[in-house]
Amino acid sequence: MGRVSPIFLYGPTAAGKTALAIALAKQTNGVVINADSMQLYHDLRVVTARPSSSELAQAEHWGFGIIDASMRWSTKAWLDHAHRLLARADQQGRQPIFVGGTGLYHKALTAGLSSIPEPRPSVVNACQALEMEALKQALFQIDPASAHLQDRQRMVRALAVSKESGQPFSYWVKKPLEGAVPDVKTFVLNPDRDQLRDRINRRFEEMIAQGAIEEVRQLAEQKLSPHLPAMRAIGVPELLAFLAGGLTRNEAIQKAQASSRQYAKRQLTWSRNQMKQAIKLPIKSFSAKEMERNISYMFSFLDGCGLFGAHCNSVKTN
Repeated sequence: MGRVSPIFLYGPTAAGKTALAIALAKQTNGVVINADSMQLYHDLRVVTARPSSSELAQAEHWGFGIIDASMRWSTKAWLDHAHRLLARADQQGRQPIFVGGTGLYHKALTAGLSSIPEPRPSVVNACQALEMEALKQALFQIDPASAHLQDRQRMVRALAVSKESGQPFSYWVKKPLEGAVPDVKTFVLNPDRDQLRDRINRRFEEMIAQGAIEEVRQLAEQKLSPHLPAMRAIGVPELLAFLAGGLTRNEAIQKAQASSRQYAKRQLTWSRNQMKQAIKLPIKSFSAKEMERNISYMFSFLDGCGLFGAHCNSVKTN
């Protein structure tokens, strides 16, 4: 791929990834590239904590708010887009800095993906419309080897791919992986749990103050399928329930905060299990001094690796 080894900043929601990415970009002629599946949607600026206008002004950002809430983007679509952005960064002599908490994006970037074909939206929608039991039966009939899947979205995709391609989904997942980017330098933010919990709670309250309810109201006016990824972003179902009268405002906030904390826990579990060789950044506080310490800590690895292009054998993060 490009001459410059990409950097990937991964961590749980509200861990301070954006601020760290911007600080790093300023020191490396870098560009911040989105690796968060919900921050792709331009309809959801506030509720997904997309970089603010002031943050966007501090460093160049690519891949944020680029698709409509009515769209679905697979991990394959994101990886293809990431390759295009890496080529662009290479042409401009920029340091690519991926930032996000979508573990599958990191796995795709560093390990590649099976060459699974993308089914047409009409086929996906037809599979999505099936009730859970009918979905299970249809998947079992067409691809028994994928009948173990439990997550609804994965089941829908398996069935849609099987129908569209004429080959079982299990056939495609056994094919060699493609699209991996070599020498990705991965750093995982590992914040203090109690501080992260408080930060998550405060951040959602700030989202409400910044207009999250009105943002979700505008999303509801589009009358989109509740099964679309954007409609399942943390905070959206809870605020939709509030707008429909099913929850009080405080109940919606508390449920969204709980969902965000649970998501952070899953992200931390993913990093422990899937990113064992990544460089851990213990976050003891969210102060400016802590930011400086982490930047210095990162450069202690990156400088030794030859940040701008030299192959690094001492840091293996894939």
